[in-house]
Amino acid sequence: MINQSIFAVSDSDIRPIYTGSLFEIEGNLLTVVSVDGYRLAKRTEKLEGAQMENCEFVVPGAALNDIERICTDEEGDVTISVGEKHIAFIIGETVVISRRLEGTFLNYRKSIPEAFKYEVKVERSEFMSSIERVALVITEKNNSPHPYAF
Repeated sequence: MINQSIFAVSDSDIRPIYTGSLFEIEGNLLTVVSVDGYRLAKRTEKLEGAQMENCEFVVPGAALNDIERICTDEEGDVTISVGEKHIAFIIGETVVISRRLEGTFLNYRKSIPEAFKYEVKVERSEFMSSIERVALVITEKNNSPHPYAF
């Protein structure tokens, strides 16, 4: 989940709350949301095991990078313990404790349209191949939106 959303974590300190990812637990669902002013990444998974009380917290991106590295080395479950000012991730024998970022995170539900005017389905491998070819010619300087016509 982390590696599918961390790319959208902001590296700018203008809005410190966006330098982390929102973790939102509702019932048996865990949603991770990251935003950086240009992109929004959202990933939802079902939780297994005991249900937790509904809550939300923002974890700094630096801590998530560490957790992601540890998770690639370890197999098994990750236990998340939520405190008032801190959060703990328990991965095997490793415990990562981080402060929670404070502030109001973007209401991402209002940012994602409920319906879209167009929908296009493409074969994943062909799409990824096209993206890789485009990535060869894109630089940070010309990282502006590109219009597409359907």
